[in-house]
Amino acid sequence: QQQQQQETTSYSSSKWEVIALATGTKCLGMQEMQKNGSVLNDSHAEVILRRVFIRYLNSQIQKCIHLLSNNEEKDKEESIFIYDENSFKLSPKFSFHLYISQPPCGDACIDNEGNPINQENVTGAKPVPNEPSDTVEKDKIILSVGSLRRKPGRGNATLSMSCSDKLLLWLTIGFQGSLLSSLISHSIVMTSITVGPPSSILSLQRALRNRLLNFQNSTSPQFYVLEKSNFPHSKVNRELEIINNDNNKTSQLVPCGFSLAWAKGFQVETILGASGRLRGFTKKNAENPKSQSSICKLKLAMNILETINLLSQFNNSSNHD
Repeated sequence: QQQQQQETTSYSSSKWEVIALATGTKCLGMQEMQKNGSVLNDSHAEVILRRVFIRYLNSQIQKCIHLLSNNEEKDKEESIFIYDENSFKLSPKFSFHLYISQPPCGDACIDNEGNPINQENVTGAKPVPNEPSDTVEKDKIILSVGSLRRKPGRGNATLSMSCSDKLLLWLTIGFQGSLLSSLISHSIVMTSITVGPPSSILSLQRALRNRLLNFQNSTSPQFYVLEKSNFPHSKVNRELEIINNDNNKTSQLVPCGFSLAWAKGFQVETILGASGRLRGFTKKNAENPKSQSSICKLKLAMNILETINLLSQFNNSSNHD
């Protein structure tokens, strides 16, 4: 507790800025997936957030290259990256902190005894083949603790791993993705992760760190749990608002079919979770390239290749100088 208080004090003296934000609860089944990377297979908030974060990181690398190429721009807003020995590294002045409004689906939603943390919102993610399965004892479901899980689909099974499993991977190898890894010298990690209610520190530590403890890097984040959410539009607070204002008690929250995706320096995108494409495109014009989100695999790859070309041009001009 003393360590957390000291870290909170040091954080409070820092300058905070929101650089990426995302929402979403949907993912595509196997039949809707595209091999060319033109759609978003997984539109859960954590996955969308990581994608817009990659877009932000790429834009910051491009900014760093432009600043190096144009000395007169040095007085403008700096990049978060430093170019050193043919690669980019994060400036020591910057760190990243992740906030998730509720426990990520999968193992983080399960306590150490195999019970759901929230009895009213049991994770729908099921263990993958060859992993310990969930069991039933005396009409009670005992969830398998620590199992890798796959997100559920509506009649059409998905191949998307749970957000707990994906976060575990990213916290181990970095959030930057394989393409940016060719440009960045060190993995991009989170300094802290804060999760909204109802959450469990023990479950978060197990699901997002301890399952790969032997392979984990030395920069494991600090975990925090909020006992209550001050955000007025959180699921918990919206449910309380409905209970207090609905005399018939018949209203209920339903998952939104859209995802919002935003990163600093870019416009907000609205993505239809059922199609993995931008809102406003029907099945008739789904193949229109304009329906592709800027954070789908195809568009992200194109943007990062553009950055690689910029760096190549800069290095060539520097060598000639």
